[in-house]
Amino acid sequence: MPLDKEARQPLYRQLMEELKEQIHAGKYKAGDQIPTEPELAAIYEVSRITVRKTIEELCEQGYLVKQRGKGTFVETPKLYRKIEQRSNVSFSESCQMNGREPSSHVLSSEIIKPEKWISEFLELKNKEEVIHISRVLSADNIPIILEELYFPTTKFSGFQPAKLV
Repeated sequence: MPLDKEARQPLYRQLMEELKEQIHAGKYKAGDQIPTEPELAAIYEVSRITVRKTIEELCEQGYLVKQRGKGTFVETPKLYRKIEQRSNVSFSESCQMNGREPSSHVLSSEIIKPEKWISEFLELKNKEEVIHISRVLSADNIPIILEELYFPTTKFSGFQPAKLV
């Protein structure tokens, strides 16, 4: 599988795109070891310097991770979420922007007597109850966030938490 030596794009970039494609296509999965530098150089008919530059770049981008004395492995995909004061992006939008499939799973949903810190934060009156929802947010079925939500029951009358589970 030689690269196009006549192309305007540098060889290391061509190799980088090729390896990214193979990772996205599932040839190399998270945790898999990729071929060694000499093996990649032979497969793609490029120098080890080209391969080394490619691997360094893919490590910086979070696709690969080097383990001293063991080799280079495909890194578990990261989810990048830009949080700004004025334009907060939802978890689902963040997943989609990163090419991931968002999902959520409700662990529990109940009406409870809140702890003191929750009452203070929500500015509740004495003995006012809250709806507590605990759920896991996942990207490509990999759990990312454990979310604990609290809502004053007075603002959600008629809400039936049991229907969420």
